[in-house]
Amino acid sequence: QTLQRELEGHRSRIEDVLERAGIIATIRSPQADCVRAGHDQLAQLWALLWAETERRQLVLDAMYQAQQYYFDTAEVEAWLSEQELHMMNEEKGKDEPSTLQLLKKHLLLEQTIEDYAETIGLLSQQCRQLLEMGHPDSEQISKRQSQIDRLYVSLKDLVEERKSRLEQQYWLYQLNREVDELEQWIAQREVVASSPELGQDFEHVSVLQEKFTEFASETGSVGQERVTAVNQMVDELIDYGHSEAATIAEWKDGVNEAWADLLELMETRAQMLAASHQLHKFFSDCKEVKQRQQLSFRFKSV
Repeated sequence: QTLQRELEGHRSRIEDVLERAGIIATIRSPQADCVRAGHDQLAQLWALLWAETERRQLVLDAMYQAQQYYFDTAEVEAWLSEQELHMMNEEKGKDEPSTLQLLKKHLLLEQTIEDYAETIGLLSQQCRQLLEMGHPDSEQISKRQSQIDRLYVSLKDLVEERKSRLEQQYWLYQLNREVDELEQWIAQREVVASSPELGQDFEHVSVLQEKFTEFASETGSVGQERVTAVNQMVDELIDYGHSEAATIAEWKDGVNEAWADLLELMETRAQMLAASHQLHKFFSDCKEVKQRQQLSFRFKSV
């Protein structure tokens, strides 16, 4: 650039000399041929000097662009490597809330990496420009761009793998919570279903039977809905290929067994109450008949 400014500063002087030499060359004089030759030589040298300067500028521009490209790729590679370390973090969270927080942070980072595609695109554009101008380092530049592209694709794969691990852990905690709550709910219902209370008389057993019928109806509908939901969650996670599929399957079996036991207890309880109801009804009927007989006997005595 300094040389170009210096040449630009001499342009008016050179053009003035060439103009005067051109005028002198047109005049018939012994010096005309010499001046004409000097004019042509100066014009040729001046044009050659400018051509070489411009060529040199193009070479320097290409070198600068290449160095800028190498600098940018180094920065991009460092950023990609840093994100790769984040993706290789094995932390999954110690419980459902902490895992959810990790998942939220990961989703934000995933979006940042997704947006980084614009930077990769600009770098690729720089690469194409250098290749199109026929830069002497074209082969090395092309290899460098391919390396960056592979790093970015590899990072996105790691992002998906990390997200999958966090999601699976979060779903596992969710399922575990649902299973625990359902098993506790079933255990509470089992206490009612296994009650030995069969009523002390006909009225008492009738009240027990009515309340238990409501209990069994509510338990059956609500319980079946919750068991079905848990089974569906388990099946989806197993179909998804969850890493803890064996443990999840055991949870499913445990819930279904507990539910089946509760249904059996309720059926047994219903049968026992029905039998007690019939028994107390028989006693009540007998008592009523006896009372009528006694009343009838008194009327006859009178």
